[in-house]
Amino acid sequence: LNKGEKKNTNVCVENTRFFYIVNLNTISTVLSRVQVVKMSRRLAGLERQNAECRQTELVLFSLLLSACLLNGWLWIRR
Repeated sequence: LNKGEKKNTNVCVENTRFFYIVNLNTISTVLSRVQVVKMSRRLAGLERQNAECRQTELVLFSLLLSACLLNGWLWIRR
């Protein structure tokens, strides 16, 4: 009986280890997905910010070019 009980105990311990390994894999998968979602949100925010900066730079460059052309035209008319 002792040998049979020992085998049953070993099987139970092996099943428990397998459960912990599967559980840890599940937890790591969930944590990885959470990290991917966070990084995706950060990347989307940076892309939005970059688009806004490009738009602002375009407006400022257009104003600068217009001012330069106006100054050139006024200088030639003098």
